[in-house]
Amino acid sequence: MGNNLRHLNRYLHGLALAGVIGLSACQTGPVANSGRQEIESVPGAVSYSESFSGQGDLLIEARNRLAKRDFAGAEKIYREVISLEPGNAPGYIGLASCRVLQNDFDAAEQNYRRALELDKKSTMAVLGLGTVATYRGRYEEAAKFYRQALEIDPSNADAHWGAALAYDQAGNEKEAREHYQKFLQLAPNSGQAPQARLNLARLGKAPSKPAAR
Repeated sequence: MGNNLRHLNRYLHGLALAGVIGLSACQTGPVANSGRQEIESVPGAVSYSESFSGQGDLLIEARNRLAKRDFAGAEKIYREVISLEPGNAPGYIGLASCRVLQNDFDAAEQNYRRALELDKKSTMAVLGLGTVATYRGRYEEAAKFYRQALEIDPSNADAHWGAALAYDQAGNEKEAREHYQKFLQLAPNSGQAPQARLNLARLGKAPSKPAAR
């Protein structure tokens, strides 16, 4: 078990952690290529939809600044969005993403929770709370948030990936295997898929084949 946990720590705080929440593509609006992979790994940074906000242009600009790693500029815009529209859940999610990228997990959690108060069905806010818990090493708490996200959206591959990592790190191999397998069924060609297959092999069970389409 000790070797397994050391192995998990290496990838969880490297590529795998960076990809806890990284499958969702932009729904609207362009995003610059610079830094895109890192930015897409943070919940809400590129996954909210501007169509549900009266501040769509500002949200697109903030997202583009995030992609350029202009965290201060993006945060300024997200704060402007919230000032203009205090009930704007995507604004709080984006602001939380800025704080995650700057390792300010207390502020990130506060903003994800505010977004969830405003939109109780916000999968991205719940995933964000799971990611914050994962970064903090609170894996059982993280798993709870990922399960909550799956209650909202049972086919959310990001939630299965996050849950698999959290259960794996917590030593719950049965749950970890189930979520790795479900993740691979939903996202067999994702960037995290090779790691999921390696983790399943380490846990002693071959991955399930993707469901027929």
